[in-house]
Amino acid sequence: MEHIEPWAEAPKHEFENMIVLCATCHARVTKGEISKSAVRNYKRNLAITNGRYSVFEMRFVQMFMDAGFADEPNANVTIPQSDFLHIKGLADDGLVRTEPLREFARNTDLDSSLMVVWLTEAGRTFVKNYSIGKEITS
Repeated sequence: MEHIEPWAEAPKHEFENMIVLCATCHARVTKGEISKSAVRNYKRNLAITNGRYSVFEMRFVQMFMDAGFADEPNANVTIPQSDFLHIKGLADDGLVRTEPLREFARNTDLDSSLMVVWLTEAGRTFVKNYSIGKEITS
């Protein structure tokens, strides 16, 4: 557990002032490598994303982060069309756009049960901000 405000300044175990961090991130906060404002933003961002998006959607966002796709407007992934319901929240919020694979790759023998998913400009901004602990909007 990490106290966002130092224990010496706020000697209470209050929910608003605490966040669970891995040992590595805890050490980085202690060394000042991660700022307290970034930690506050991480906590706020988690409250927004946990209430709004499913675990599947956040893993999808993580995949885009890990692949470095936030800076690549044409980067995309292909998923089964049946998985659309799992990313519908991201689509409804305008963070991803989708297209059936047969439309994306006309006149091919590609599987028509697949769809292509891209991050929108808003999605790329969301992924960038989320990954660096910058405040995201709800």
